[in-house]
Amino acid sequence: MSTRNASFPYPPVSADKDALRILTIEPGDFSDQVTCTLDSLLFSDKPKYVALSYTWGSPYRDNANLPTMSSFSPSSTQPISAPSPPITVNNHPFHIRHNLHLALLHLRSSTHPISIWADAVCINQSNTAERNKQVSLMSFIYTRASHVVVWLGTKNHTMNHPAAASSPGPAVYRSMSLEWKAGQTQHLAACLVPQTTTPYPGRSQPARTKIRCSPKPPQGTLMRLAESTYWTRLWVVQEVCLPRSLLVVYGSDIWAYEEFQQWVQVGQSGSVAGGPQRLPQPPPRHTESEPVANILAPMRRLLETREQRHTSMMTLESLVERFGGNECSELRDRIYGLLGCANDTPTTSEDHVEQRLSRLSITQSSQRAVSPRPRGLAGLLKVDYNRSFYDLWRSVVGFVFHHTKSTSGKTGVEYLSGEERRITIARTAGIIQRALGQKLDDELSPLERPQRDPESIKAVGYIAGEIVQLGPAYDELVGSFRARQDWTACWDEFYDSHQVSTLRRIDEEYMARIYGYDEDNLDRVRNIPDPFVIGSLVPVERRTAEEHESFYVNRDEEERHIDKDPRICLGTEYFIGLVPPAARVGDVIVRFWNCNAAVVMRQLSTNTPDLTSGPVFMLVGRADIANPADISGKTTDKIAASPEYDAHFERCAAMVGTGVGDASSIRPAGYGEGCSQEKLGAIYVDMGLRTLQLITANIEV
Repeated sequence: MSTRNASFPYPPVSADKDALRILTIEPGDFSDQVTCTLDSLLFSDKPKYVALSYTWGSPYRDNANLPTMSSFSPSSTQPISAPSPPITVNNHPFHIRHNLHLALLHLRSSTHPISIWADAVCINQSNTAERNKQVSLMSFIYTRASHVVVWLGTKNHTMNHPAAASSPGPAVYRSMSLEWKAGQTQHLAACLVPQTTTPYPGRSQPARTKIRCSPKPPQGTLMRLAESTYWTRLWVVQEVCLPRSLLVVYGSDIWAYEEFQQWVQVGQSGSVAGGPQRLPQPPPRHTESEPVANILAPMRRLLETREQRHTSMMTLESLVERFGGNECSELRDRIYGLLGCANDTPTTSEDHVEQRLSRLSITQSSQRAVSPRPRGLAGLLKVDYNRSFYDLWRSVVGFVFHHTKSTSGKTGVEYLSGEERRITIARTAGIIQRALGQKLDDELSPLERPQRDPESIKAVGYIAGEIVQLGPAYDELVGSFRARQDWTACWDEFYDSHQVSTLRRIDEEYMARIYGYDEDNLDRVRNIPDPFVIGSLVPVERRTAEEHESFYVNRDEEERHIDKDPRICLGTEYFIGLVPPAARVGDVIVRFWNCNAAVVMRQLSTNTPDLTSGPVFMLVGRADIANPADISGKTTDKIAASPEYDAHFERCAAMVGTGVGDASSIRPAGYGEGCSQEKLGAIYVDMGLRTLQLITANIEV
């Protein structure tokens, strides 16, 4: 918000009841200054308003310098980020951004006032407490609106005035004014006013005039609409997905969403149609030629998601994966801006609710099965722009693990089963880190020793293979031809000639990838000296600190390797990858569902009486893995592309927690036969959230 509005006297909003401010634009001609009133109303007053969905910056480069006043002169040309001349609100000047000013000019009526909710005016952006509260109410604001207007910008008015492209003047403003007078947007306000008579017998509510929509635009205009930067912004996701009635406005044209949706043929390519799925699925891909697909993809992705707004596909995890890369000025909004349309994640701005949920999470983390949430706590996430990125990440990951509702159409239960949460949590943690722009790495020291975390999770991974050979360190591998030759020559000791040909294909792709690694990539392949992590083939209760300490073998020796380079290694099951310096032959590689997160773990030799239920593993560190080969020998994009691997995890979901220890019964078909049977299959990894963060930073999903 412009600092020039710092002294504006905002009407106070209720502190103890849900409320909002409504901006009413007074009637006027296109050339008149925009004059408004701003009032505070309770939702219980049932206010009638149109919510505006727009981008703070210009949706098109050619829109950036369009004039917003009739006396516009070339000397007043402003860049995209600069504010327009002020509007008048409650008899005070109020500075708004250029794109919002254009929207208000086009939506204003010459005959009727129109009540609008626009965040830049209706929220005091300099008041963090108010901002937190209003953001937590955002879904309520958009669902309660009579209509939501999607403002996509306006046409290139400078095309007919080439000299005005860099310094638009009176001719361009006159062109905009004439289009407004001939268009439909100025009639929207009149259509929203209830009639004094009821045209239909027995109708209980006053009727409104049918909204006058513009004719179908030509194909070229539809392509320009798809090019609007509107579709790439984060906040518009919930603004498009939440409302019952959506209107699309482009300059002085207005269309009903239902018509617009048909014109862009949403769902005929890259559709997300389908019922609930047992585990989250990757985003769809489009089939058009690449240039057209790239242009249409952001718009189609959002409109397709709107079509799913009432389904169980609208989970926080799915939304963050789909839209976590969208643009926003505040990275925390990649979480907060999606909470409103997540069907499994209600929100709040109050401290006490999240504190109670945190205590509940800690209590539940020590239990073998995750209990349903008490309905009185019905899953609330706190919106707070002052919290650190790591604290936000912990809160969201803990919430998803302990409190999200079920997306399963098979189980018929309200709460996602503990097994499903455990299978997907590593992937979820990585998705959320990626959305936050890896800000967690900036806040945390990579060499910080993990401390005992009061909130732990049990993730379910898969023992994907056993290390059979350790090769040269990374620097030697990429810098020495002899080291490279010696490395590939050792493969014949562990694989036959046909299998070696498969290894060569995997190695070729992997080496091409790691040649480009920088220090950040290599630093992630590291020892993680966390004595509180334990892996087991069946769930075990969380140990005390002393018991966890006793599980570690030669831990001091492990930590002396902390500053050394990662090493290349060969494993069973066609495994090739970089492993931390402390890794040894005989260690196992543990992978996690539908992502490339992987760790090295070591089986402990112990006669502890309470570990007779099966082998126990300690954490060595994080690994970097090559993509696996499928049955045909082709390298897949990611492990999720293998149907055998997905089927394996379906079986894991049904079997973990039952005490079934026969790993051979849940092995994915099509993988190699080199690993001993007791070192294959599902594994529980009990860890704190800090270690989970180290394992899932910058993973691919």
